[in-house]
Amino acid sequence: MPRLTLALLLRVSTPMKSRRSCSEDRNINSVSNRSAGVPEPHPPDLSAFRRSAEAADNPDSQRLLQCLQENQAEKARLVEEVAVLTRLRDDQDDIIRDLTRALVNIKLLHGLLPICASCKKIRDDTGSWNVLESYICDHSEAAFTHGLCPECERQLYPQLFRK
Repeated sequence: MPRLTLALLLRVSTPMKSRRSCSEDRNINSVSNRSAGVPEPHPPDLSAFRRSAEAADNPDSQRLLQCLQENQAEKARLVEEVAVLTRLRDDQDDIIRDLTRALVNIKLLHGLLPICASCKKIRDDTGSWNVLESYICDHSEAAFTHGLCPECERQLYPQLFRK
């Protein structure tokens, strides 16, 4: 018989000096069971006990039955709460994993970039000079498309702008 039920049954069969509530009984028994290294008991089958308690009209049996029912309700509530917390933790783990992956993929250019004033090549950490577009593509997520500004169009294709 589980310790909680046995302890309550023993209390019912002995004269009571003071009345404790069901929650006090649970707290006392759970502390003593944990400290003794005893696993939590499985809920007993209450159907036979209910019939005998209802038939006996014993107030202590009724109190014991009420405590057992409260324990089962509390256990069901706690199981549901643990399930909710587990789902939340799993969601949090997924978000952390996604953010970590995103952080790994982020490439930022920061600091000063040494650039040639004439040809616009950029010197990298090894000291070699790279074309601006290739340097930025290698060190960031940027991609380039090429076009001509109006000033360069006039300079490179003056025949198109003569009138």
